[in-house]
Amino acid sequence: SPVVHERFIRQYGRNMCIQGLHPGDRRLLPLDPVTLGHVMKHPEQYEKPEISREIITRFIGLGMLSAEGAVHRRQRRVAAPAFGVQNLRALVPLVFGLSEQMKDRWLSLATEAEATHKERGVVLDIVNWMSRATFDVIGLAGFDYHFNAIQHEKDELFVAYRDMFEIGVAQSQRSRSLIKVIFPFLNWLFVCLS
Repeated sequence: SPVVHERFIRQYGRNMCIQGLHPGDRRLLPLDPVTLGHVMKHPEQYEKPEISREIITRFIGLGMLSAEGAVHRRQRRVAAPAFGVQNLRALVPLVFGLSEQMKDRWLSLATEAEATHKERGVVLDIVNWMSRATFDVIGLAGFDYHFNAIQHEKDELFVAYRDMFEIGVAQSQRSRSLIKVIFPFLNWLFVCLS
Protein backbone atom coordinates (compact mmCIF):
# COMPACT_ATOMS: atom_id res chain seq x y z
CA SER A 1 0.00 0.00 0.00
CA PRO A 2 1.15 3.62 -0.44
CA VAL A 3 1.35 4.05 3.34
CA VAL A 4 3.71 1.08 3.70
CA HIS A 5 5.81 2.23 0.74
CA GLU A 6 6.16 5.72 2.26
CA ARG A 7 7.24 4.20 5.58
CA PHE A 8 9.78 1.96 3.80
CA ILE A 9 11.20 4.93 1.87
CA ARG A 10 11.63 6.95 5.06
CA GLN A 11 13.25 4.03 6.85
CA TYR A 12 15.32 2.31 4.11
CA GLY A 13 15.53 4.61 1.07
CA ARG A 14 14.09 4.31 -2.43
CA ASN A 15 15.55 0.86 -3.22
CA MET A 16 15.50 -2.06 -0.84
CA CYS A 17 15.76 -5.81 -0.64
CA ILE A 18 13.01 -7.52 1.35
CA GLN A 19 12.56 -11.07 2.62
CA GLY A 20 9.79 -13.08 0.98
CA LEU A 21 7.76 -15.93 2.41
CA HIS A 22 10.54 -18.53 2.62
CA PRO A 23 14.30 -18.30 3.34
CA GLY A 24 15.42 -18.34 -0.31
CA ASP A 25 12.84 -15.73 -1.34
CA ARG A 26 14.63 -12.37 -1.34
CA ARG A 27 13.02 -9.60 -3.38
CA LEU A 28 14.24 -6.31 -4.79
CA LEU A 29 11.74 -3.51 -4.24
CA PRO A 30 12.78 -0.55 -6.43
CA LEU A 31 10.81 2.64 -5.84
CA ASP A 32 13.18 4.87 -7.78
CA PRO A 33 12.23 5.53 -11.45
CA VAL A 34 15.81 5.13 -12.72
CA THR A 35 16.27 1.80 -10.93
CA LEU A 36 12.83 0.64 -12.01
CA GLY A 37 13.72 1.49 -15.63
CA HIS A 38 16.92 -0.55 -15.34
CA VAL A 39 15.02 -3.54 -13.93
CA MET A 40 12.40 -3.35 -16.69
CA LYS A 41 15.09 -3.22 -19.41
CA HIS A 42 16.91 -6.27 -18.02
CA PRO A 43 14.17 -8.84 -17.26
CA GLU A 44 16.61 -11.74 -17.59
CA GLN A 45 18.55 -10.46 -14.56
CA TYR A 46 15.48 -9.61 -12.46
CA GLU A 47 12.97 -12.44 -12.69
CA LYS A 48 9.67 -12.24 -10.88
CA PRO A 49 9.38 -14.45 -7.79
CA GLU A 50 8.00 -17.92 -8.53
CA ILE A 51 5.00 -17.36 -6.25
CA SER A 52 4.08 -14.16 -8.12
CA ARG A 53 4.40 -15.90 -11.49
CA GLU A 54 2.21 -18.77 -10.28
CA ILE A 55 -0.51 -16.42 -9.05
CA ILE A 56 -0.48 -14.42 -12.29
CA THR A 57 -0.49 -17.61 -14.40
CA ARG A 58 -3.47 -19.04 -12.49
CA PHE A 59 -5.31 -15.75 -12.85
CA ILE A 60 -4.71 -14.80 -16.51
CA GLY A 61 -2.64 -17.61 -17.99
CA LEU A 62 0.99 -17.82 -19.12
CA GLY A 63 1.58 -14.52 -20.87
CA MET A 64 3.99 -11.61 -20.89
CA LEU A 65 3.20 -10.76 -17.26
CA SER A 66 4.11 -14.22 -15.97
CA ALA A 67 6.55 -15.67 -18.50
CA GLU A 68 10.32 -15.51 -18.03
CA GLY A 69 13.40 -16.31 -20.07
CA ALA A 70 13.08 -17.47 -23.69
CA VAL A 71 9.26 -17.60 -23.56
CA HIS A 72 9.10 -13.97 -22.41
CA ARG A 73 11.63 -12.85 -25.06
CA ARG A 74 9.61 -14.59 -27.81
CA GLN A 75 6.35 -12.98 -26.63
CA ARG A 76 7.98 -9.54 -26.46
CA ARG A 77 9.42 -9.95 -29.97
CA VAL A 78 5.98 -10.88 -31.35
CA ALA A 79 4.23 -8.00 -29.54
CA ALA A 80 6.91 -5.34 -30.16
CA PRO A 81 5.65 -4.11 -33.57
CA ALA A 82 2.26 -3.25 -32.06
CA PHE A 83 3.99 -0.94 -29.56
CA GLY A 84 6.19 0.88 -32.06
CA VAL A 85 6.24 4.69 -31.99
CA GLN A 86 4.16 4.99 -35.17
CA ASN A 87 1.44 2.67 -33.90
CA LEU A 88 1.32 4.35 -30.50
CA ARG A 89 1.08 7.81 -32.14
CA ALA A 90 -1.88 6.57 -34.16
CA LEU A 91 -3.65 5.64 -30.90
CA VAL A 92 -3.33 9.12 -29.34
CA PRO A 93 -6.51 10.52 -30.94
CA LEU A 94 -8.42 7.39 -29.92
CA VAL A 95 -7.26 7.63 -26.29
CA PHE A 96 -7.97 11.36 -26.12
CA GLY A 97 -11.43 10.83 -27.63
CA LEU A 98 -12.28 8.15 -25.08
CA SER A 99 -10.90 10.36 -22.30
CA GLU A 100 -13.29 13.10 -23.40
CA GLN A 101 -16.16 10.59 -23.38
CA MET A 102 -15.26 9.52 -19.86
CA LYS A 103 -15.03 13.15 -18.68
CA ASP A 104 -18.46 13.86 -20.20
CA ARG A 105 -19.91 10.74 -18.57
CA TRP A 106 -18.52 11.77 -15.17
CA LEU A 107 -19.97 15.26 -15.57
CA SER A 108 -23.37 13.82 -16.48
CA LEU A 109 -23.25 11.56 -13.40
CA ALA A 110 -22.41 14.58 -11.23
CA THR A 111 -25.29 16.56 -12.78
CA GLU A 112 -27.69 13.65 -12.21
CA ALA A 113 -26.54 13.37 -8.59
CA GLU A 114 -27.11 17.09 -8.03
CA ALA A 115 -30.57 16.93 -9.58
CA THR A 116 -31.72 13.90 -7.61
CA HIS A 117 -29.99 14.40 -4.28
CA LYS A 118 -29.81 18.20 -4.15
CA GLU A 119 -26.12 17.95 -3.27
CA ARG A 120 -22.90 18.70 -5.09
CA GLY A 121 -20.66 15.95 -6.40
CA VAL A 122 -20.72 12.22 -6.78
CA VAL A 123 -18.42 9.43 -5.56
CA LEU A 124 -16.74 7.58 -8.44
CA ASP A 125 -14.92 4.25 -8.34
CA ILE A 126 -11.90 5.34 -10.40
CA VAL A 127 -10.47 1.80 -10.70
CA ASN A 128 -13.74 0.62 -12.24
CA TRP A 129 -13.85 3.58 -14.63
CA MET A 130 -10.23 3.10 -15.70
CA SER A 131 -10.98 -0.58 -16.35
CA ARG A 132 -13.95 0.40 -18.49
CA ALA A 133 -11.89 2.96 -20.43
CA THR A 134 -9.05 0.46 -20.93
CA PHE A 135 -11.53 -2.09 -22.24
CA ASP A 136 -12.86 0.47 -24.73
CA VAL A 137 -9.32 1.33 -25.89
CA ILE A 138 -8.43 -2.36 -26.35
CA GLY A 139 -11.70 -3.01 -28.18
CA LEU A 140 -11.23 -0.15 -30.64
CA ALA A 141 -7.45 -0.34 -31.08
CA GLY A 142 -7.12 -4.10 -31.19
CA PHE A 143 -10.41 -5.32 -32.66
CA ASP A 144 -12.16 -2.26 -34.13
CA TYR A 145 -15.11 -3.06 -31.87
CA HIS A 146 -17.11 -0.56 -29.81
CA PHE A 147 -17.82 -1.98 -26.35
CA ASN A 148 -19.12 1.41 -25.15
CA ALA A 149 -18.12 0.41 -21.61
CA ILE A 150 -17.69 4.09 -20.69
CA GLN A 151 -21.31 4.82 -21.58
CA HIS A 152 -22.85 1.72 -19.98
CA GLU A 153 -21.99 -1.78 -18.81
CA LYS A 154 -24.45 -3.61 -21.04
CA ASP A 155 -22.20 -5.12 -23.72
CA GLU A 156 -22.31 -8.91 -23.29
CA LEU A 157 -18.57 -9.38 -23.88
CA PHE A 158 -17.66 -6.58 -21.45
CA VAL A 159 -19.95 -8.04 -18.77
CA ALA A 160 -18.34 -11.48 -19.24
CA TYR A 161 -14.85 -9.94 -19.00
CA ARG A 162 -15.74 -7.98 -15.86
CA ASP A 163 -17.37 -11.02 -14.22
CA MET A 164 -14.38 -13.22 -15.09
CA PHE A 165 -11.98 -10.85 -13.34
CA GLU A 166 -14.26 -10.36 -10.34
CA ILE A 167 -14.46 -14.14 -9.89
CA GLY A 168 -10.69 -14.45 -10.37
CA VAL A 169 -10.00 -11.76 -7.77
CA ALA A 170 -12.44 -13.33 -5.31
CA GLN A 171 -10.81 -16.73 -5.75
CA SER A 172 -7.27 -15.37 -5.45
CA GLN A 173 -8.20 -13.74 -2.16
CA ARG A 174 -9.12 -17.03 -0.59
CA SER A 175 -6.46 -18.36 1.75
CA ARG A 176 -6.75 -21.83 0.20
CA SER A 177 -5.63 -20.46 -3.18
CA LEU A 178 -2.68 -18.71 -1.60
CA ILE A 179 -1.71 -21.78 0.41
CA LYS A 180 -1.84 -23.93 -2.76
CA VAL A 181 0.57 -21.53 -4.47
CA ILE A 182 2.97 -21.27 -1.54
CA PHE A 183 2.87 -24.99 -0.73
CA PRO A 184 2.08 -26.79 -4.04
CA PHE A 185 2.19 -30.24 -2.42
CA LEU A 186 -0.90 -29.25 -0.42
CA ASN A 187 -2.82 -28.98 -3.70
CA TRP A 188 -2.72 -32.80 -3.84
CA LEU A 189 -4.09 -32.94 -0.31
CA PHE A 190 -6.98 -30.54 -1.15
CA VAL A 191 -7.86 -32.65 -4.21
CA CYS A 192 -7.85 -35.87 -2.17
CA LEU A 193 -10.03 -34.37 0.58
CA SER A 194 -12.55 -32.86 -1.83
